[in-house]
Amino acid sequence: AVYGKRAGLNLLIIEEKPMSGGQILNTYEVDNYLGLPGISGFDMGMTFRQHAEKLGAEFLEATVHSVEERGDYKCVYAGDRELETRTVIFATGAEHAKLGVPGEEELNGMGVSYCATCDGMLYRGKRAAVIGLAADAPAEADFLREIGCDVQYYDGKKHRFEIRGAERADTLVIDGAAQPADVIFVLRAGFAADTLLPGIATEKGHIVVDESYAASIPGVFAAGDCTGGLLQVAKAVYEGAQAGTEAAKALRKG
Repeated sequence: AVYGKRAGLNLLIIEEKPMSGGQILNTYEVDNYLGLPGISGFDMGMTFRQHAEKLGAEFLEATVHSVEERGDYKCVYAGDRELETRTVIFATGAEHAKLGVPGEEELNGMGVSYCATCDGMLYRGKRAAVIGLAADAPAEADFLREIGCDVQYYDGKKHRFEIRGAERADTLVIDGAAQPADVIFVLRAGFAADTLLPGIATEKGHIVVDESYAASIPGVFAAGDCTGGLLQVAKAVYEGAQAGTEAAKALRKG
């Protein structure tokens, strides 16, 4: 949005919540973003939003139900509105579906994490319980072991779980047996973009993009966790800058 506004675009950001930042809002402390060590995820998201607002970006709080091609235009169905646009940038992140077990929602971001590569370094030398439901969950568990976590891995399809803790998660209950844990990673498959825009090319649940961050459908770009790869804020910021710049170029050419 920042790069789009700097390029003079008529731009609208659609978000489901009144707060910006996506999954980062659930992160208690961000320790790996250059120049801002220790900032809370909430403060980071709000700082990013304020920057975009200062440049004149408009926000709409609504759920996007679908995106439809209409020749040179796209129709975005958001809430009860139909919005026509020439360009769409998907920045849907990689929000993971919840397990739906007791204690999970209450302790989300407080010892319950959905990204081993994002939060693993915070728990080096500590006990990490991993509930695996995604195809790459065993690989993420191996990553945690490599960086020094004491990992206990559980197949999410074979057990019943409950997460316990007062202010932070400290216990994972597996089939009635309680096991202490400093962090509980829930590794599930993420949101599939082709449910919003049928026909868009995806690979392993992520949007396929070229070097300009254009997707397989003309006029559609994507940036951030929804493109896969390293699920980190630094990568998302770079891709957002590229997508915003390239979308502006495409509009000028058209």
